[in-house]
Amino acid sequence: MNIIHIITRLNLGGSEEQTTECCNYQVRCGHTVTLFYGEEACQEALDKLDPRITALQVPSLVWGIEPLNDLRAWRILKGLIAQRRPDIVHTHASKAGIIGRLAARAAKVPVIIHGVHILPFVNVSAHKAWVYTLLERWVGRFTDAFFDVGIGMRDACLAAKVGLPEQHYLVPSGMDIDRYRTAAQTPPDWRAVLDGHAITPTDPQFITLASILEVRKRQVAFLPVFARLAARNPNAVLLLVGDGQERQKLAQRIQDLRLEGRVVLTGYRRDIEQILAISHIGLMTSEREGLSRAVIQYLLAGCPTVSTYVTGIDEVITDGVNGFLTDLYDLEALVPPLERLLNEPALYQRMREATLRADYARWDNRVMVEMVEDLYQKVYSQKHGHPPPQTQAPQA
Repeated sequence: MNIIHIITRLNLGGSEEQTTECCNYQVRCGHTVTLFYGEEACQEALDKLDPRITALQVPSLVWGIEPLNDLRAWRILKGLIAQRRPDIVHTHASKAGIIGRLAARAAKVPVIIHGVHILPFVNVSAHKAWVYTLLERWVGRFTDAFFDVGIGMRDACLAAKVGLPEQHYLVPSGMDIDRYRTAAQTPPDWRAVLDGHAITPTDPQFITLASILEVRKRQVAFLPVFARLAARNPNAVLLLVGDGQERQKLAQRIQDLRLEGRVVLTGYRRDIEQILAISHIGLMTSEREGLSRAVIQYLLAGCPTVSTYVTGIDEVITDGVNGFLTDLYDLEALVPPLERLLNEPALYQRMREATLRADYARWDNRVMVEMVEDLYQKVYSQKHGHPPPQTQAPQA
């Protein structure tokens, strides 16, 4: 098959990693794979792509709403898609999903698929929710299938009348689950993992928040909350793992709150499994998510997790069993469960054991990429009455 993927940003976030995994597998299967990505990109993410993939940047495909750029991106994508005549266009993320699907329809692509990593109309103002819902319903009318990362995303789409039930397929965001399970069994010396970072406590308890650093993740807003927690819990250390547009603001806020040595900006880490192996608790402070890959990774590594109650999070966290879920709009509500996990060893051990017993096989990246391949075949055949063009056997 000739497959085109379109994504708004190509950075080091979860949806980008999921897209990269799919692209790499598909080119190994002998498909012709093209990835169009927008203005925001980083070399680290590009380096993860198989060199056989054609990756092309469309600078006018920007994250925010910019009508002139949006129209320009639609025209460019329509032309590029028409030139390549793909069998399938698979869009990812809200902005690329709307513009990319409009461009694919204009270019008369046989099958159009949208990956629902996060929804633009969930946990936003009433006005934004109304506008985004109308847009998603509109482009949903000519979308052949939706690949939802979690049950919460699927149910939110159906509640908003975006697509029909039979068009929605659950495709969990895959990862190398053995990588995190293995790390949990043999935790390293935290000093070696965090070499070069100043840590104040001699016997630290690490709370890890692994995420791209951006406004909707609310790392900056959480720092004053953590400052109050840290004052009462002298061994608590917050690890902010990741990079992004909020990094400088976070660094300044850490300094203003005098949290040096208690909050560590680790930057992006290739060895995130080592960070999680030394972590005591996983944390998520987001106001909007799909189904966070980081939370799955926390649990795989044996970290009880405290999270705001974003849509679909209860698919993986059972409140009081393997973690705690708190009020989405009250970051202060994260403090009591964090303190319980820091100060109640029996509770902590019970929850850790629950995370290690759970079955996360459906998040294995091999399961995900094979599922996407099978669904491509199914959706194409259902629409056209015959299978898509034949592919070769998987290649190394």
